[in-house]
Amino acid sequence: MAYQPLPGDILMCYAPSVVGSAIDTVEGLGLLREHKKPPDHVPIYSHCCVYLGPDPTEDTGLCYVSEALGRGVVRSNAAKYEDVADVWAMSLTAQQREDVVHRANAFWRTHWRYSYGDIFVQFVRLLTGLKMPFEMKRSIICSLQCYDCYQAASEKIAALRNCAPEDIPIYGALEYRGQFGGGR
Repeated sequence: MAYQPLPGDILMCYAPSVVGSAIDTVEGLGLLREHKKPPDHVPIYSHCCVYLGPDPTEDTGLCYVSEALGRGVVRSNAAKYEDVADVWAMSLTAQQREDVVHRANAFWRTHWRYSYGDIFVQFVRLLTGLKMPFEMKRSIICSLQCYDCYQAASEKIAALRNCAPEDIPIYGALEYRGQFGGGR
C-alpha cells in the first residue's frame, strides 16, 4: 500500500547498493547477536532520512528529504526513494512536526559532514556488542540525524543516540505506515 508521508515523518530505505548490502549484512548479524528481529513484514533497512515535503519558497512541485550521505547532509528530491522506502511515523503535534523539519533543515543548511567515525562505531557495536562513546563536532550519519531531529521535538525514537537505521523500527516509538508512495 502506497503512503504519502507528512513533513517530519521518516523514510526507512532499503535501496539496493553495495554499501546498502554491507549495512544490511552487518545489521543482520547485530540483530542475530542481540536476539532481536525487525517487526514482521519489515526488511532490514540500510538508510533513513527525514521527509520535508515541498519547499514553500519554490513552485516546482517537488518534495524533499534531508539526509546524511557520504558527501554530508543534503536536501534531496524525495522521489528517488519511491518503491525503495517505507514511511515510519508517530502522532506529532503541528509544533513538533515544525521542530523536526526545522532541525532537519538546519543540518543541511549548516553543511554538516558525514561521520565515517560513527559508521565505524556502529559496525563495532553491531558485530561485537561493544558500545563505544564517540562524537565528532558537526558530523553525523543518517540514523543520528533522524534521532536528533526527533529530540528537537522532545521525542525519542531509539534506545541509543548512536543508533543504526534498524534500531529505529525495533525501538517501537514509530509506527509503520506503508511503502513510500511519491515525492512529486
